[in-house]
Amino acid sequence: MRGGSSPSLLAGLLALAVATACRGPMTRTQGGSAQPPATTPAASAAPAGPDAAIARPVAPAAAVKPGLDLRWLPDGRRVLVGGRLLLDEHGQYGALAGQVGALEPGAPATRRPIFSPDATRALLLADAGLHVGDPVAAARPQLIAIPPWLAGPGAGHQVRDPLVFWLGPQLIFAQRTEPEGRASPACGSYDLRVRRWNRLRGACLTGAFDAITEVDLGPGDLLALHSSAEGHAAIDVVRYRAGKGGQADTGTPPLVIEGSSLIRARFAGDGTRLSLVSPCVLEGARPPPCEDFDRQPAWRLYERPIGAGPLRLVRADLPPGTALSPRDERFAWPRGDAICLGDPRDRAPACYPLPPPPGAARP
Repeated sequence: MRGGSSPSLLAGLLALAVATACRGPMTRTQGGSAQPPATTPAASAAPAGPDAAIARPVAPAAAVKPGLDLRWLPDGRRVLVGGRLLLDEHGQYGALAGQVGALEPGAPATRRPIFSPDATRALLLADAGLHVGDPVAAARPQLIAIPPWLAGPGAGHQVRDPLVFWLGPQLIFAQRTEPEGRASPACGSYDLRVRRWNRLRGACLTGAFDAITEVDLGPGDLLALHSSAEGHAAIDVVRYRAGKGGQADTGTPPLVIEGSSLIRARFAGDGTRLSLVSPCVLEGARPPPCEDFDRQPAWRLYERPIGAGPLRLVRADLPPGTALSPRDERFAWPRGDAICLGDPRDRAPACYPLPPPPGAARP
């Protein structure tokens, strides 16, 4: 975006999402093929008309916007930007539809949209229960009530310290863990086909620490469990089959670090390796504390085998905020007021400026 000050990025995201949700289905801004980045902001050209491409040249020296979370959808074709917008591989932006896009400002990571393995459904945890719906259609989402045995004592029907993720295209897993282990975890699965909860006794997940904050789904029943406690974070790689033996060890040593828990995991398609993207230094028997992670000039990509074997540093030149595609070696990263797709090492990556908030003049 050329010259002058641009409106607040996060404010723009919120305004755009609210306006789009009010209209119903996901609407698209103008998009098109990527253009090579210009060497100066003055090289950017405004669109000539309503059909002009939004992928205008972006200055390579543009500052990174802090706090802009990027998450690839499981199909590897779209990126969730800031919990609100969807960017596809052709440079088209749109907003999440309806309740599944109703992420409150400042909401914890446990309440961001979570996508099914086939990316056809989005799940959003709310006080009233679980909202499940099409991420782009205007159809009313299904509201799944939390059963009392999962809500927890004295919590009414609101999940405490909730862990919710997809075990399959139509199977949801939920687990409640009481703070400081005051009670045993309670967990269950919900099958969208029969619309019924199944309580899983003795089959709840266990990480290195009590509070499991996130789970990454892999092939062959593989899960990466992110857990944290008292300034430490860990990732455990396990196998899990609901109702068929529960959790099993893979022989992969847990990764434990002190400080930030900002580590994003991705399984290889054949289930033999795990990739990790983080601003933290992860190698060594005792990795150094991960402090001031938001000030790191570059993020790192690691790889480790499933089972015995060392963690290996692959590269240490990723822009802050980088997300790795679940399907291939493409990346998504913020660059000023744009989101780029491809490889940061490319001389001319495809960068797509974020759409302005409704009513704002185009630069």
